[in-house]
Amino acid sequence: MKPFFKKHKQHLFNFNHQTEIDKLKNSKWIKNRINKTNIKKALFILPNILTISSIFCGLYAIWNGLTNNTLEALYESAAAVVLAGFFDLFDGRVARLTETQSEFGIQLDSLADVINFGVAPALLIYRWALEPLGLVGFIGIFFYVTCGAIRLARFNIVSNSSSKHETMKYFTGLPIPLAASVLIAVLIIDLKILKGSAEHCPVCIFVLMIVLGLLMVSTIQYWTFKNYKFNRSLFLFVPIILLSIFWAGLYHIINACIILFLVTYVLSGIVICLIKFIPLK
Repeated sequence: MKPFFKKHKQHLFNFNHQTEIDKLKNSKWIKNRINKTNIKKALFILPNILTISSIFCGLYAIWNGLTNNTLEALYESAAAVVLAGFFDLFDGRVARLTETQSEFGIQLDSLADVINFGVAPALLIYRWALEPLGLVGFIGIFFYVTCGAIRLARFNIVSNSSSKHETMKYFTGLPIPLAASVLIAVLIIDLKILKGSAEHCPVCIFVLMIVLGLLMVSTIQYWTFKNYKFNRSLFLFVPIILLSIFWAGLYHIINACIILFLVTYVLSGIVICLIKFIPLK
């Protein structure tokens, strides 16, 4: 018995000691992998929650605008579309900041944009100004929503096929959130400043919707502003500034400044496009 014990003593102790170390290392590695996987899944949900929140705001705008036939209800619905714009502004940036971009998130964001910035503003504008035109007014909102859907489908194709630098620098065609912003800003200004006078000129609103639809499906290039770095401090600072501006715009003339900025952005793409066709001497 003793010779056998002496012969295998060192081997047995070394084997048991090394096995325990390997088990300990493997258990730590597995726990780290599990923790990283759980964190990744949690971060993946975050931008999608923002997108779903924007859908809620868009659907609320539609429901409130259709069920309550008052100017105050139209204003509340317009505010819900603005809030949906805030969520849309940050869902993509949060996905890039947390490195959780996915094809699922891109498609979900596009579908949300059709609701929030296509259907919702179109129905609100119809109830506000285009209803006296009847079928012609319906054709106007149909044209706007269709052009917005085409614009989003084209954007998804271009973003998957073109180079990253080109996609990040310019949009091809007016983005549908900007087109919706113009409509909502005009609606808010009329309700709060002009006291409903624009509703007596539905043809002007109809023409505006047609022009915005054509700009969305055009090949005019617009700056994306995505080349600017978006760090964590800016991530916390920008929403406060935007919400403050929106709150001030509820009661002050700053609404006019917002529409001025939007009109300048829309015209900037047209001006740049015209300059390219002017021959240089």
